[in-house]
Amino acid sequence: MREFYAAIIFAVSLLAVTVVVLVFKYGQQHAYTKALEAESAAVHTRANIEMEAARRADAVRRSVEENLEKARQAREMLEKAKASSAMTQKQIIDAMNAQLEREAEAREAAQKASVELIEQRDELARAVGRTRAELQRLRDVKKDTPVPSLEITRLQKLLREREAEIERLKVRQAELERLHLQAVEAQKRTELEIEARGGKVTLAKSRRVISPNLRSGK
Repeated sequence: MREFYAAIIFAVSLLAVTVVVLVFKYGQQHAYTKALEAESAAVHTRANIEMEAARRADAVRRSVEENLEKARQAREMLEKAKASSAMTQKQIIDAMNAQLEREAEAREAAQKASVELIEQRDELARAVGRTRAELQRLRDVKKDTPVPSLEITRLQKLLREREAEIERLKVRQAELERLHLQAVEAQKRTELEIEARGGKVTLAKSRRVISPNLRSGK
């Protein structure tokens, strides 16, 4: 009978220890799952911010294109007015200086947009590195802890989206550089024409593409 009670006590003790271990493991797993969910939410929040910045960059590019198109249309109107001989020399110079202001604004906008796009592309490249590191960490953890496969799949999708966005940004960057060069050439032509007509360029020296000192031989 004593052995019977001893066996019961041992069984109860073993059961209690098992329950404690299971509760401890459950607590660990629950805490890990919560931490994973919080980290996942942070990752996707960053992704949304990055994608929104990319959309803004695209909007800026479209704005640059519109500014350049307006400057081009204004240039066409100016050329027609000059050809009609209805303007005095002073009026032509004044109109060309106004055109130069528009062209400088378009060039500066293109340059600013190009810099912002480079920064956005670099940030996305860093985000790709973080996502890859997070994926590897989850794969390593999964060997010992059951990590939801859905989360790994979501991160893989996020990684592909970021890599695709980087490629799109490269295309936008090349387009902005082309637009910037066009704007520089347009502004340069206007500056040269004003000087060739004996007029004075009223645009601030810091905004000109041809140095006044170089033009004057100083």
